[in-house]
Amino acid sequence: MIVETSRFGRVEVDPCNVIEIPRGLIGFPPEQRFILFEHKPGEPFRWLQSLDDPALALVVVDPHIFFPDYEAEISEEEARALGIDDPGEAQILTTVTVRRSMGQITTNLLGPLVISLRNGRGAQLVLDGDRYTTRHPLPMAARREEEPSLSSVA
Repeated sequence: MIVETSRFGRVEVDPCNVIEIPRGLIGFPPEQRFILFEHKPGEPFRWLQSLDDPALALVVVDPHIFFPDYEAEISEEEARALGIDDPGEAQILTTVTVRRSMGQITTNLLGPLVISLRNGRGAQLVLDGDRYTTRHPLPMAARREEEPSLSSVA
């Protein structure tokens, strides 16, 4: 299928790779169909592009790359709704914000996205507790030196 995007132009995507988030994302409830695009080869950052709003593309990252001990607990009810029987069947992503004026890159560890690798269904969770924040600074120094910067993302 062909998808129109404001950032990438017209892109052909395999319908098998469509991610469906039935309840939408916080702040974007009507948007329920997405596709993941790689930012640049070798970089951990990707784009979560809406299939219905060409202008909506969010930078996302696997938080375990920067925070190996990160835990996003999913309820049994939510896991069943997404068709996740085993933690290995779930992909966890967090949204990234680049604040150029502050020279800061943060990620929302409090509201991760959980996506079933089996069927592409996803949900945005809201975790309990004060362990994580919505603007958790990314430890960029922890990245491998050969990886390019995120400067061209925003």
